[in-house]
Amino acid sequence: MIEKIEEGEEPLGVIVGGSKCGKTTLARVLVVMMWLRYGLRSIVFDPFYFKHNWGRTAWVTGDLARFKAAVTGTRNCAVFWDESTTTLRKTAMDDVAFFTQIRHLHKACFTIGHDFTCISPTMRGNLSEAYVFRQSGKRALDWVDLFADEEMAETATLQKREFIHKVAFEPIVRRSLTRAELASLPR
Repeated sequence: MIEKIEEGEEPLGVIVGGSKCGKTTLARVLVVMMWLRYGLRSIVFDPFYFKHNWGRTAWVTGDLARFKAAVTGTRNCAVFWDESTTTLRKTAMDDVAFFTQIRHLHKACFTIGHDFTCISPTMRGNLSEAYVFRQSGKRALDWVDLFADEEMAETATLQKREFIHKVAFEPIVRRSLTRAELASLPR
């Protein structure tokens, strides 16, 4: 999924889609990939952590204060913030500053939410990549505008559990998780 992580190329990404589209499953696959490909442990905020097995390479909490302390107290991890739609205060300067810290302290950051607006305009403008599940026609145009890529309009035509992986300045990749990726998930 991610080609390589070099200094200055750390992914700052978002995983976006409606309920039950596969966002958390994709994030869990990315946790596995971060470990297998790059040897990165993950720090995960998931208010419903008791419902998902994130695996042995992830430190997981449903406590936002503990999550933020873990992120600021460690270095060089992959950071995942699930359910950001309801827990991220996108207009609060301390959350914007927190994202800046993540970008400088860690090798990867992925915010998981229901909608384009789950992160602030400033954060959206700094995204290096996005995993986007089916969107409304209007919201698809927002993605077109954000990445200056007409192909992002295809997000309005995606099938169930299908997503577009967009890396800034690169063509879109339209795909679904493979059987091998799904089999890699901890049970």
